[in-house]
Amino acid sequence: GATINVVSADVCDYQQMATVFKAIELSSYSLRGVIHAAGILNNCPIEQMNFENFTTVFEPKVTGALNLHRLTKNTHLDFFVCFSSMSALLGSRGQIHYAAANQFLDGLAYHRQTFGLPALSINWGPWAEVGMATQGYEQGLKRMGIKPLEPKAALQVFGSLLESKSVQTMVAAIDWSIFQKIASAKGGVAFLEALLEQETKHPEQEENFRQQLSKMPCHQRQAQLTARLQQEVGKILGHSKSYVPEIERGFFDIGMDSLMSIELKNNLEKLLELSLPSTLVFEHPNIANLVTYFIKEIFAGEVNSSQPLQIKSATILDEQQAIAKLEKLSLAETELLMEQELAELKTLLS
Repeated sequence: GATINVVSADVCDYQQMATVFKAIELSSYSLRGVIHAAGILNNCPIEQMNFENFTTVFEPKVTGALNLHRLTKNTHLDFFVCFSSMSALLGSRGQIHYAAANQFLDGLAYHRQTFGLPALSINWGPWAEVGMATQGYEQGLKRMGIKPLEPKAALQVFGSLLESKSVQTMVAAIDWSIFQKIASAKGGVAFLEALLEQETKHPEQEENFRQQLSKMPCHQRQAQLTARLQQEVGKILGHSKSYVPEIERGFFDIGMDSLMSIELKNNLEKLLELSLPSTLVFEHPNIANLVTYFIKEIFAGEVNSSQPLQIKSATILDEQQAIAKLEKLSLAETELLMEQELAELKTLLS
């Protein structure tokens, strides 16, 4: 059995919470864990946001979490859990203050981890039957492909996460085929692009990139490799797909740090299926240098320096895909396509 004591106190008020923790300390029980689940929803567009709206939502999450952290950081706990929200990762219209407050909880979990303290931040999706999302938000969430979590199933996941070593985990039921359309309409959100790309990717259908390069003529290989490296660098820097880094600019000049350089090396090792030195980015400090290195090392070829590269990564990839599709067309299909193009051209000229 269990004994449940209910104590009324404001988690935003440090003195009130200090009194609660003092009472626990003087009791016959020892504190073994903390679950910070306080929160308030207050829908407010950013143009109508004022200080009162902001603090009403911010304080229960942020000030409350800080108070709990400060009051327990010298206590040996089994767990310290923050109930964050998926809004911290995916955003939520009219909830910028709520999303920011929950993102603070995620950051606090990592901060505690650096000091060897237990920490887990769960970016919950909406719960069915209970929780803040039942306050008139259900239909809007469903239209976005976000389904409410059944409490029993959510609690089972919660129990598993308590036994894990995870610091941050999102738990949500999302129909990605619906949500992807909403995310695409937002545009330029690097995290969403990376998430949806992983969700829709089928490794068994993806041809090995190194094999693709080996089949190409030298000039196409150089252009394709440059475009792909631009994509990889942009992704690591946290930019959207529309960002195209200059190939002659140094990696550290465009915002890369030492940890990012290691991530780039690891990603390129997987992409090109070869082992690379840890000093790769220091020895080849920009995209152009890397392209030259890979062309010579992997394909033992010469870099075409007579024609300066003017790369737009998304355009080049689209062109390569279009060429590949055309090569697979039968003669009859090609003729039909040409007739359609000519008809459209005549319409434009008439």
